Amino acid sequence: MKIAIGQINTKVGDIAGNLSIIKHYIDIVKQKECDLVVFPELALTGYTPKDLLFQSSFIDCVSKAVGELISYTDGISAIISVPIYGENNCLLNATFLIQDRRIIHTIYKERLSKYGDYYEKRYFHAYSKSQQHVINFMGKKIAIIPGLLEDMDCRADIVINISSLPYYRGKFDEQVNYYKRYTCNKQCTLIYINGVGGNDELIFDGNSSVFQDGHMIIKAGLFEEDIIFYDTREIYNNIDSVEEDIQWAYNSLILGLRDYCKKNKIGKIVLGLSGGIDSAVNACIAAEAIGSKNVLGVSMPSRYSSMHSKQDAEQLAKNLDIEYRVIPIEDVFMKYLYIFNTSGKLSQDIAEENIQARIRGNILMFISNREGRLLISSENKSETYVGYSTLYGDMCGGLSVIADIFKKDVYRIAKYINMEEEIIPNNILIKEPSAELKENQKDNDALPPYDVLDNVLYMYLENNDQIDTIINSGINRNTVYNIIDMVYKSEYKRRQSAPALKVSKSSVMANKYMPIAHEWKNNN
Repeated sequence: MKIAIGQINTKVGDIAGNLSIIKHYIDIVKQKECDLVVFPELALTGYTPKDLLFQSSFIDCVSKAVGELISYTDGISAIISVPIYGENNCLLNATFLIQDRRIIHTIYKERLSKYGDYYEKRYFHAYSKSQQHVINFMGKKIAIIPGLLEDMDCRADIVINISSLPYYRGKFDEQVNYYKRYTCNKQCTLIYINGVGGNDELIFDGNSSVFQDGHMIIKAGLFEEDIIFYDTREIYNNIDSVEEDIQWAYNSLILGLRDYCKKNKIGKIVLGLSGGIDSAVNACIAAEAIGSKNVLGVSMPSRYSSMHSKQDAEQLAKNLDIEYRVIPIEDVFMKYLYIFNTSGKLSQDIAEENIQARIRGNILMFISNREGRLLISSENKSETYVGYSTLYGDMCGGLSVIADIFKKDVYRIAKYINMEEEIIPNNILIKEPSAELKENQKDNDALPPYDVLDNVLYMYLENNDQIDTIINSGINRNTVYNIIDMVYKSEYKRRQSAPALKVSKSSVMANKYMPIAHEWKNNN
């Protein structure tokens, strides 16, 4: 038996377009004389359809598409996952095995996620009746498992795991290790099929794979559409040497931004170029995602902008070959100062600092509106967690590209970008980070060193370590409490942030829900 794994990039709600892609892949596998083709979870609707699932007209359209797909399966079998109405109009996540223009087997998803990126229990009913996961198909016992595989006891020759699991850093190793153990313990072949592409904040990495006897034997492409083939008559070599590195995070952000623009019909991007590391990495990602000719970088210097920052921003734009404009904000800033300081004496407080960021945000939003460009905001994960960013200023934008990347990893990505040639001016990598909103300002005037900050944030918010554990790791007690206090005090900002591309298991936007008004002090 020859099985094809169609790792496709679908668009949420584009049922006709997704059906066309599926048909195209069916045509390919027919020419390859395959017996069965498998597609990712909810491939017809795109993942995740969210509240579109509440619209009966949407489900009706899916049903019509299934009918058209069934009629397209002459001489081929296909596995497809779709939402359908069950008893009492309950919505079920169903996986069909279609053969020669008829459905020969149906499996309903039993284990539904109740947290994280896709709260399935909001939409679907978990199927609780007994059902047959293992069937005889072309002389083999095949088990079809939608969603989480977990430890389902399926005594089968081939287990097909239908999935649409978003990328997060470390996911690949977790999966590979689990699937190796599974196939070793169950003495079976496991086919893992996953989608690829960006849908809103979620990025799907692909990485569809085949495992056998505790080893990976076939692997699809990373962050790209692909089709791979498994033939039960073939003998395969092991390919267990694949390792994740910082390049994966970089490529995931490129794919996420590219698909966000493509699927929202956005052709151009604008961003502020401050001469700092965050805007530099953002600019590199944007140029890779949609082409340098479609990216505009805007330098908006004030009295506090250093000469080297202005030069670094200009050099970066030249290196990337993106459009570059300089719009000084000093005159506008002066008018604000005179409006808010009627005595004529400047306060030099945080309000005066932040108004500069807000002037810049207004300029960028004006360009975005007038020229039809997507404004991408600049804050990283470290800043987002502790609120070291300005509402209606540098937080302005339609998408936040690096808001799920810690500052230390922003530098790692920058070094990867510069691995073969200096794209990001080296001065940007070596100078002390600064918002440049007052004279000689440095980030560490208000924040602990980023290596300390990132460690505390990771341990407390992503690893769920207790405060004593963090302190016992060697970090000053007051520093730990101050950082956590900043996290809680900035929740109101995160509620107003742009959508953020997700590349970690615990996203700063999607997976943390904290009260704004509370009395928890963290020092009990």
